Amino acid sequence: MSVLKRLLLLLIWISPFSWAQDSTSMTLLDNRFRIDQDVQSVSFIIHRQKSSEAAILVRPDGQKYYAWRHPNNVTWYQQPDLDIVSIEKPMAGPWQALGKISPHNSITVLSDVHLSAQQLPQRLYQGETLKFSAQLWQGNEPLQLAAYLSHVKLKISFTDLTSKPKDGQILPAVVLAEFFDDGQKRDERAGDGIFTANLKVDIPPGRYQATIATENGVFLRQLEQTVLVYPTPLTYSFMAGETVKDNSEFVAKVTDDQLQAGSLAGHIAIKSPSGKEYIVQGATQGQEKQLNLTFPAMEQVGRYRWYGWLYATDNFNQRELIFSLPERSFALAAQMQLTKDLQQLKQEELVKQQQEKIKQQQLAEAKQRDDALLWLIVGNSVMVLVILIGWYGLRWWKKKRQHKSDDLMLP
Repeated sequence: MSVLKRLLLLLIWISPFSWAQDSTSMTLLDNRFRIDQDVQSVSFIIHRQKSSEAAILVRPDGQKYYAWRHPNNVTWYQQPDLDIVSIEKPMAGPWQALGKISPHNSITVLSDVHLSAQQLPQRLYQGETLKFSAQLWQGNEPLQLAAYLSHVKLKISFTDLTSKPKDGQILPAVVLAEFFDDGQKRDERAGDGIFTANLKVDIPPGRYQATIATENGVFLRQLEQTVLVYPTPLTYSFMAGETVKDNSEFVAKVTDDQLQAGSLAGHIAIKSPSGKEYIVQGATQGQEKQLNLTFPAMEQVGRYRWYGWLYATDNFNQRELIFSLPERSFALAAQMQLTKDLQQLKQEELVKQQQEKIKQQQLAEAKQRDDALLWLIVGNSVMVLVILIGWYGLRWWKKKRQHKSDDLMLP
């Protein structure tokens, strides 16, 4: 074999194992790829033929990783035509993927994928809602590979650190929000690699560990932060009118000095049975700590729904707060209907009182009968006892008298 042919064969053999620390999209000889010794984490995106079984990963030392059997430093996300395998501290050297790999799609290798997120405020308030973002990176560059990002599902959960678990007990985590990169709601742009969550702090006050992690095992690493949740610094109430001719009132109050006076604002909406929406907005001024919003009389009898938002400024670090108010319902009646309902209610109350009176009377009569029967039984028992005592006494006296008579007759 000539030297030229040997060099050519050597190049063919070496090329599949050359691998940079950037994302590498490759169609390789025998689906082989090389992992450098400096790589701390790696993800393989393996496209398979549809409805085929999951691929098998072979380490440089020959050990095989399966979707259903692999070590703890490996996560395996499986779809009908796709495997995403993430490995922490992978073994350096040549790796190989076995299976019905799609000939039309390449194997993509991502190295050093990590997660970053905004820092949560150290002081959170029960019931507040805030926008919270996280982002995936590959090295120092934002990760924007759609084939990978479309399968990532992130969540943020809170674990209560105030409670002391028993030996061997694991504290439960409460998932408060999921992250999305779909350009909907608070997410600004779809597919830009920035995941956004609408985080509502719907948990009791206390000390918590917030954890951001993948929900479906696309990668292993997670972020943790300790935060404090304080009680809701305001109260609110909605007083619906009794009839369509009455106004409805919404009142919100700042309960302590955690919020700046004059910073309270509100946006309250009411939906009528026909779908018509009534909106009232307002804000406090100066040193005011109470917000009053008035809805004019409605036009339609029936069931209404109301919801809204309250806004305020934190007194400690001037953070703007949003409190989302859950949807609730109330009913409005016509004046004639209300009068009729009140009359019916009074009639029902009168009937209920009469029934209760009859019931108490029956109970009293039953008690009298029971007491009379009890005294009759006790009296009869005493009488029988007296008769028995008298009878036994008489017998004893007769026997004693007979005994004395017998003694006198002795010679």
